[in-house]
Amino acid sequence: MSVIRKKRVEMKIPQKEMCKALGISQSTLSMWETGASRPSSHRLIGLADYFHCTVDELLDRPAAGT
Repeated sequence: MSVIRKKRVEMKIPQKEMCKALGISQSTLSMWETGASRPSSHRLIGLADYFHCTVDELLDRPAAGT
């Protein structure tokens, strides 16, 4: 499961609601969640703001210094 999907499901956010907030289509979100495509750097920043996390978390990268 992608980090994006995992965070969305944990926060109990419907796809439709998230898509509206981010200004993206459900097919785009679905492709990100399945790994068929990846969000641009611009979109990653928006996703990190939306989830209140870091871009590194979304990319499943360990925190600096670990």
